[in-house]
Amino acid sequence: MKFITTFLRKNDVDLRPSNSEPIDIESARTRLYPGAHVAAGTPYEHFHHGIVIDLTGIDITIVHYWGAKKSEARVQATTLPIFAAGGIKKLGTRSRQLYIVNYEDDTPEKQRQTCELAKELLKTPDVFKYNIFTQNCEGFAYFCRMGQWKSEQATALLNCLKNKPKQLFKTTKHEKKSNVNNYACLFKIIPNDVLSPTDRDELIKLCEQYSLSV
Repeated sequence: MKFITTFLRKNDVDLRPSNSEPIDIESARTRLYPGAHVAAGTPYEHFHHGIVIDLTGIDITIVHYWGAKKSEARVQATTLPIFAAGGIKKLGTRSRQLYIVNYEDDTPEKQRQTCELAKELLKTPDVFKYNIFTQNCEGFAYFCRMGQWKSEQATALLNCLKNKPKQLFKTTKHEKKSNVNNYACLFKIIPNDVLSPTDRDELIKLCEQYSLSV
């Protein structure tokens, strides 16, 4: 994921969730509620998202879509400190900024429904197949909240890849081999159905020009 951070910084892509506000972990119990959509991250890196389901335990419990490897992602519960750290192995050595994502026309009933759906999805943890654009952690949280999959940060990344292909490929040409491979992976995961036939043809031609496989 270090390459993603470099990529985002070079292209000035900010993935902080819109309509959100930062909160301190110390004040989380007074700011959060069951059904709250939370995110954790720092500028120029991807943000991790989840849904708060319980504030009565020693630690606040969050349901999120996560895996140590993306191929192992599944719906699971974690605590707020681990969520903010980015994993249990990073606990005590790292803590990212926490955000609460606000929704218009929010009601206690919507919050309750969000919480109940997140709990229900814990019963079928492997029902989803991870995809950086179509089924990721942010999309999962939005699905619990709004009933459909949507990811602002995936859209921002996709728009960067679509709107600056020639510039990105020129950069790729002069990158070290490991970064060329990383760029190739990014281009490869662009879903076919989000590109027009013309855009897809251009992408393939550019990849062929720079010996990248899509």
